[in-house]
Amino acid sequence: MGVKRMDDTSPAATQPEIIKAVAVTAVMMQLILSVLLKQFPDVSHRIEIGMLYNLAKFSAPAFIFAILYDVAQLRDVKYGHYVWHKAKEIIGPYLFWTTVYILTVNAGGYKQAGDVVQAFLLGTAAPHLWYTVMMFQYHLLIPLVTALALLMIRNRKKAAVAWVVSIIVYAILILLYDRYVLLDLLHPDLVYTDRIFAMYGLFALLGMGTSIYKEACLVWLDKMKWALLPIGVLLFIWVNRELFAYGFEDMNLLKSSYLKPSMALFNMALILLLYAGATGLIRMNVRFLLAFRWIAKYAFRAYLASYFALNLTVWMMGSYVKEMPLGISIVFLLICTAILAFTMVYYIEKLCKAVMRLLRARNHQGHQPAPTHGNRRP
Repeated sequence: MGVKRMDDTSPAATQPEIIKAVAVTAVMMQLILSVLLKQFPDVSHRIEIGMLYNLAKFSAPAFIFAILYDVAQLRDVKYGHYVWHKAKEIIGPYLFWTTVYILTVNAGGYKQAGDVVQAFLLGTAAPHLWYTVMMFQYHLLIPLVTALALLMIRNRKKAAVAWVVSIIVYAILILLYDRYVLLDLLHPDLVYTDRIFAMYGLFALLGMGTSIYKEACLVWLDKMKWALLPIGVLLFIWVNRELFAYGFEDMNLLKSSYLKPSMALFNMALILLLYAGATGLIRMNVRFLLAFRWIAKYAFRAYLASYFALNLTVWMMGSYVKEMPLGISIVFLLICTAILAFTMVYYIEKLCKAVMRLLRARNHQGHQPAPTHGNRRP
């Protein structure tokens, strides 16, 4: 890929891999709760769904944290090779699943060619595809990311200034988003500004800083993790009060946005607690760490497939979805969606590899020189 890492040694699973495994579960949980909100109209059920949705609303920031944690370790990046590799790894599956959603979930829903183009460019073919559009921008900006990482290493004073400026700019961005997008219905098109990489810059910086100053961060977390728990609880109460303030009859989970001050602070606390928990698991060297590595390997592709897997599961269950108690429905749908999503992407990968081997074999045979028979006489 044309890159080097500062440290290629790793345990059975790293903190970013564990966080990615938890984050993809949170994505599936959000999708499931959005579906169940339509099936359970009671206020008590809606309160439970809203609280669980807010609790799971850390997935995109956690993914960005984990990705930039790893990217901060890259050195000697060859831009063309890196972007081409990431395009195959990210854009290829994204285009495939966007096409699947256009032809299945949204079949007949597009009236103009421009709507289809928008679906591919903005990730509107399914409620979770927008994240890919935003996340890939960080890979396109790899020179800027690695330059910032080197600044953090070589000059901590300048890095601190850059951090302060970035945090101020980020605070302004999400305050503007909260005011002119979430609260102002006169500017609905501004909702697509959540696809801009800078809207998640705080979590990118947090991931990079935690990666570069790993030992210092771990010492700080060992001292502060128990203080983060009550802070997280208070922030969780705050985000729930904001969501429930809109009422329960027409509860809109879109109002529980990543891009508002309360959720940004809550997600920061939750990600740091996840990082501390992941570090604890690594220190204990628990047996199932390898499972986290496997899940993290397929996390992005399973994330793309999860909405299709959920719709398929709900279709197969029929009316049983709303006949079961809410808690059982959530657990059942989560297990089925996860199994189906990971199974699909695992076998799709195997199929793609088999096809590529077949094509390479045929290509090799096609380039072999024709056999010669010498100058034999009749």
